[in-house]
Amino acid sequence: MLDFNFFEIHSEKHEKQSLKRLVVISLVTIVITAAILYPVFNYITINKLNKEIVTMKSVLYSDNTYEVINKLEDQKAELERLNTILKELTVANEMVDSQRTIDEGVIRYITGNLPKNVYIQAISIRPELIDIKASTTSKEDIAQFEFNLKNSFGDTKVFIPSIVLNDDLYKFSLIITIEDVKADENK
Repeated sequence: MLDFNFFEIHSEKHEKQSLKRLVVISLVTIVITAAILYPVFNYITINKLNKEIVTMKSVLYSDNTYEVINKLEDQKAELERLNTILKELTVANEMVDSQRTIDEGVIRYITGNLPKNVYIQAISIRPELIDIKASTTSKEDIAQFEFNLKNSFGDTKVFIPSIVLNDDLYKFSLIITIEDVKADENK
């Protein structure tokens, strides 16, 4: 007859599990966990993207969106037009600056030779001459102004083509040739 010992299971010593078996079980556990978590992560990401798509579609298809887009396109066209004008004006300004430079030294020199009662209304500087429009109360001041300019500019041609008396005020024009002025300034 067989003798059954029900406590025999508890009395045996268990063998240690091998290291290879533990590594295999760990790797299998990691792979199974990754295989389960990857689809879950993808599912969550897809749901999040679907919600964003629905939100973007609702904004895109709203009535206000087309008005805003049209307004922005109009503003973009206006901005491009203004940028074109700005470029043209910048080029024109550079051309004016390079071609028309007012010689401040000459203007200061002219105004420094003014008699006390002579008032300049306009100075026109052209390539060939300087034309001064002025007014005064006496003919002597006109003669003094011409004399001052002839003495200060040397042998330049300074002449007065017209003098008009209007309401006790002499309005006159005085012309200086520029070639002589430039030659004198270089001395």
